Amino acid sequence: MGNQIFLTIVSLSLSGALIGILILCLRPLTRRLFSKRWNYYIWLVMAARLLIPVSLGINLMGSLFAAGNEWNSARTENAIRTESAIRTENVIGEETDQVTADQQMKYGSSVITGREQIKISSEKISSEKSVRFPLNGQTIFSYLWLVWLFGAVLSACIKGNDYRNFAAYVKTGQKEITEGKVRQTVDELSGRLGIKRVLKVYESPIVSGPILIGLLRPCIILPEGSLEQEELSLILHHELIHYKKKDLWYKWLYQAVLCIHWFNPLLYLIERKLSMDCELACDEAVMEILTMEGRKAYGNVLLDAAEQKLKFKKSVLATTLLEDKGTLKERLNAILHYKKTKGILVVFSVCFLGVIVILAGFAGAKNSKSHNAHSAAGMFMAGDYISAWDRASSDYISLWDTIGETVGTVWDSLGQMWGDLGEALSDAMTITGKRYEMVISDFNIHGEAWKVYEDDKAIAGEDINDRWQAYDYMGNGNGMNVDCKELILNGSDTYEILYAKEAFTQTLDFEAELAAGKMKLVHVGADGNVTLLAELEAGDSFNASVSIPLTEGRNAVKIVGQGAQIRNLHFKFHDQNNKYVMKLFASDVDEAAEQICDEFRQGNVNIENFIEVLPYLKQDELNECAKNLFDSGADLTMDQITDLVVYGDDQIGKYLADAVEKGTMRALTGDEIMELVYYISSADVLRLVECMKETMDFDTLRELLFYLDAKDGESCLNIYLEQGNELSYEEFSEISCYLDKDVVKRLYEKRK
Repeated sequence: MGNQIFLTIVSLSLSGALIGILILCLRPLTRRLFSKRWNYYIWLVMAARLLIPVSLGINLMGSLFAAGNEWNSARTENAIRTESAIRTENVIGEETDQVTADQQMKYGSSVITGREQIKISSEKISSEKSVRFPLNGQTIFSYLWLVWLFGAVLSACIKGNDYRNFAAYVKTGQKEITEGKVRQTVDELSGRLGIKRVLKVYESPIVSGPILIGLLRPCIILPEGSLEQEELSLILHHELIHYKKKDLWYKWLYQAVLCIHWFNPLLYLIERKLSMDCELACDEAVMEILTMEGRKAYGNVLLDAAEQKLKFKKSVLATTLLEDKGTLKERLNAILHYKKTKGILVVFSVCFLGVIVILAGFAGAKNSKSHNAHSAAGMFMAGDYISAWDRASSDYISLWDTIGETVGTVWDSLGQMWGDLGEALSDAMTITGKRYEMVISDFNIHGEAWKVYEDDKAIAGEDINDRWQAYDYMGNGNGMNVDCKELILNGSDTYEILYAKEAFTQTLDFEAELAAGKMKLVHVGADGNVTLLAELEAGDSFNASVSIPLTEGRNAVKIVGQGAQIRNLHFKFHDQNNKYVMKLFASDVDEAAEQICDEFRQGNVNIENFIEVLPYLKQDELNECAKNLFDSGADLTMDQITDLVVYGDDQIGKYLADAVEKGTMRALTGDEIMELVYYISSADVLRLVECMKETMDFDTLRELLFYLDAKDGESCLNIYLEQGNELSYEEFSEISCYLDKDVVKRLYEKRK
């Protein structure tokens, strides 16, 4: 049994590696086009291929092993014939070619002729070939499966022990949080996310960041100390998303794959990619309910986490807010440039997934049929003996062959059923899922936002709201269309600002269900008059096209809510490309951003106002304004520089380094450079380091080497040494892992 199972494991590892390589090769394309969740869960196809020995019709691995068996069979037969011929030559001598009459008389019929000797020798060799040939190959292969089994068991024991020690360590001194704002926030977020289980929350002095740990009894462990409500909500939301998406189960599954295929180096590379995709998928899920301001706050939470010094070794079987600082730049970039995947790309991603699943099925695995049809190689390597264990193994693999054939038979009908099943599950979740119902006590009924509903003058002015929370929100991009599963609004919120050359009528497809409170859809004309387009009370629903009487000049379409809990909100604006349309904005902050940018170009620079609208600027506008600020030598604080770099692209880092080199911007300190390394290129970081006025300390060097590439890291180290610094043996050991091996060798020889 051991040999057959080992061959099956090897074939699974090869076919799984092929699927993994395919996904890695397509990764640059799929990460740009498809959602983060798609790129995360696609690894499950590879995991299934590594664990389940089935195939769909074509069996690539089966064919490969069959070809190998045929080659080994031919090789074995040729080797047997060669040995037979050699032995025959040794048996036949010149003295046996002739049998004298005297010998025949002396020994009688017992004398054996040369031809008879040849026949007996050949029969003996044929009967003993499985025992005597080849001894070395048989011996090695017979015990190879034991090596695999030992490695799998050892790997599982090491991972289990590491996790047990990790769990015991982080739970040291923990205290359960049973009341207060933390407990209340967890319960509220769990209700909104449809999580029925009550997760325990602990506070620990050991951890420096939030952790979700525990497969059967999951819990969240927070660091000691108080957090701001907004930061606390974002952190807990992140960990609850991990729990809802079963990310811990996913991680345990992949660790099981690593234990079984411990000899496959590709899977350890993919493990790092999987961890990155896990966090990106979680960030994407959080982004769906956040506004641009909320995304900025979430990015700041990640930055705060990056500044914390981890007090413990991370575990692959737990989730935390930021596991690896090296992933921070990519995560922040994904947050700042988040956008909902378009419908056509969703369809394309499903088709793409189907293709990869089919290819995974075709990759196949070595099965019992190929073994039975081509058993010569098995006899050659493992001998002719077939034990009860071998027969049991064949039955086991045959079972999976049967399953594979069944899968192939129902494959066509499965595709049709998939869509119906997904729709049914979605409906069932909508019906049975727990929804959090708002009550009046959740709002400030004496505040300005509550009073806006009855005040047309306030509605016509800037938006006022003290509660705006959206779930599964998509829209307010260039098209101004909106799709939102749930919106909680107390106050006013703008959805379109349109400047018209002349008056005309615009059509809006509007749909909404009001679960609680009151809401109305209004149009605000250039003269400040407010026109009611639709109004709903609790329990009402609306689904119709609305005509908007646009006036010459500025027009705004708003929703005004008074303790409103709106579900299934849909906007679709028409006539936005009308010849009378001069300008179009998604919100009043977008409008303000363009106005400030125009003032900036005219020389009326208000840096504080400009920094406030950074999240709403287009990338080319931001780059242009940032370059002008740097070249003009504007007196920017470090926080303002960081904001410019965070919201910009790699060009901002280049413009900053250019300005520092030219002297229009001051040189940055080591700590200030460290605040920017997550966002700018390695080359630009090095340029900023070269302009430093102060002496670099070792802590700064070590942190910089972590982010710089090998060539720039070597240059940074040379700057450190040229400043008169020296490296102790301990310091050398700390940074050697970040340096090219040739650099390490030179430094080592220099120290000697």
